[in-house]
Amino acid sequence: RGTTVLKIAESISTNLAKTAICGKVDGEIVDLSSVISKNCKLEILTAKDADALKVLRHTASHILAHAVKTIFPNAKIASGGVTDDGFYYDFDFKSRINKSDLGKLEAEMKRIIKANFLIERKKISRLDATRYADKNQEPYKIEILAGIDKNQPIYAMCEGEFSDICKGAHLKSTGGVKAFALTQIAGAYWRGDSQNKMLTRIFGTAFFKQADLENYFHTQKEASKRDHRVLGKKLELFMFDHSAQSMPYWLPRGWKLFNNLLDFWREVHDEYGYKEISSPIINDLSLWQSLNAKFVQIIKT
Repeated sequence: RGTTVLKIAESISTNLAKTAICGKVDGEIVDLSSVISKNCKLEILTAKDADALKVLRHTASHILAHAVKTIFPNAKIASGGVTDDGFYYDFDFKSRINKSDLGKLEAEMKRIIKANFLIERKKISRLDATRYADKNQEPYKIEILAGIDKNQPIYAMCEGEFSDICKGAHLKSTGGVKAFALTQIAGAYWRGDSQNKMLTRIFGTAFFKQADLENYFHTQKEASKRDHRVLGKKLELFMFDHSAQSMPYWLPRGWKLFNNLLDFWREVHDEYGYKEISSPIINDLSLWQSLNAKFVQIIKT
């Protein structure tokens, strides 16, 4: 009782301790610094494990937030996460940023990585966490704290002079992020609610090896050649207009193909006894927004 995941890794072998990324205690991913306080099933994860990649990318998202607060001190940090192929973090910028700013942020992230700041996770009181967020004028963090169950512990991760409210597992230090890139900027409503403010979401990706990062971009480039928007126009099937990005304009060849598929669809449905109906087309934008809000409410419920 009281030993850490890292200490257990060291007791197994020096090499394992060097290559360990994080631990898994009874199925929950934890930092190497996490203390073992009860009998459990413990797994030591290395770069070969899929869950270790999630920890790498989670750490990269905090390094991004660190870089944003360094270059844009007036920006408010909201929340971030890990995606299937990378990470993201949402921010509320005082002035709009664009894709050209990603280079500056990448340069700052590299400086933070080179500094190899030790990443510490500290358990703090709800009062101290709220005071810290209030002192640093971070309204989104205050809202996040208010939503955490009173019986749940609150943790802060610290790297250098930067701190963030977070309970997730991280690398031992910022220097563990070797291969990364920021990929794009998009808009995102706070907490996915269209009634809330639109924030700026910055996407990125990270890997343990530079070769994996290069292979990722190669795969993305190859996939772009097979993008339906590109192929649709190239094969004279359909095209898109800037006024309706998600709705295709069918060209003669494409419309013929579409109708052939529709005829086949109807034949199969008739054969198996399905009945076809038609409903009104919704053109009223306010009605769409109302339906969307109700849809989000149902999901939350």
